[in-house]
Amino acid sequence: MTSRQLVWDTLEGCNHTGRVPRQIWFLPWAGFHYPRQALQLRRDFPDDILAAPVCYGDAPRTVGNPYAAGYYIDEWGCRFENIQPGVIGEVKAPILAGEDGWQQAGRVHLPVEWLTFDRDAVNAFCAGKDRFITAGACPTYLCNAFMACARRIAPEVVRESTGKYHLPAGGRRESIGYALIAG
Repeated sequence: MTSRQLVWDTLEGCNHTGRVPRQIWFLPWAGFHYPRQALQLRRDFPDDILAAPVCYGDAPRTVGNPYAAGYYIDEWGCRFENIQPGVIGEVKAPILAGEDGWQQAGRVHLPVEWLTFDRDAVNAFCAGKDRFITAGACPTYLCNAFMACARRIAPEVVRESTGKYHLPAGGRRESIGYALIAG
């Protein structure tokens, strides 16, 4: 069975192989600090899901490097502050701040540049691959969290003294994603 078929079978609820599809995402920090182990993981557990490389006709409006110490402004206009190389920083001053945050939506840049990607280049990359291919885009819940600050959007996510996150009874499922970036 190909990796692509494994993903499709899983999405359709008929994967009986005993293995879920995998895609390992490493932040550059892992490669900086554990290069041998990161390569070994990639070798032992190859990805079933690949991301198509994208070449834009109009470059997205960003400033800086998302993984460098300092600041980075993403495609939506969110400013991240990063104190450590190799990881993604934190939004300290969300674009949609305060009680009237959503009324400030005009401050958000919609990344229309994403629509100018070279379709032929993506199709050429996908041709003949036996793996499932995705296109790059920030999941909506992450964009919302970056623009309005995760702590404000999902206040029901509680951080225990152990540093672990949990959802109180009745918490929303998507809050798990917010918990990953909320602290």
